[in-house]
Amino acid sequence: MASEANPPFPMASEASNYPNVYSTPIKVPRPGPTFFNSQELVTFHVGSGTEKQTFLAHKESQSYTLEDVEAGVFRLMLQWLYGQKIEYYLTQAEANSLRTPQHTEEQRKLVYGKIEERQRLLVRLWVLAEMLMLPRLQNLVVDELDSIQRDWKNSFPWRCLNYVYANTAEYSPLRRLILAH
Repeated sequence: MASEANPPFPMASEASNYPNVYSTPIKVPRPGPTFFNSQELVTFHVGSGTEKQTFLAHKESQSYTLEDVEAGVFRLMLQWLYGQKIEYYLTQAEANSLRTPQHTEEQRKLVYGKIEERQRLLVRLWVLAEMLMLPRLQNLVVDELDSIQRDWKNSFPWRCLNYVYANTAEYSPLRRLILAH
């Protein structure tokens, strides 16, 4: 046991002499899927009518139908389930094309069209994550929406506003985020 004269940790007045190890978060890798029993699958039936698609994911042998979920939204959710991240939505060439002064109006429309579609899918993914009680995914979606707004100076597409208000609670963080942008 340390004596009063030599405490085990530096005193507050001495703290400035030591590096602040708490200022940078430590990144601990998340374990990926183990696939111990990769023969067991979950079948998801996503969408309705002619837009209906089937997805298989490793888990218990069960089947679910999510008629109100678009295939693009579910694809993003599966990316997150398997990798705890969502893949980027623009190619490097598309991202670079707007960084040069000689980009064309057609290039701009193409890229910003993809950005708006990404925002639309992310909003729907946030609502799905709320329904499935996946708060980490909701947080990632908020970070992604913030990143799009910051990196591309792209305001939130107003066409998503009705969807957000129809599918979220009155004091929803997603509503507050949209109004802040």
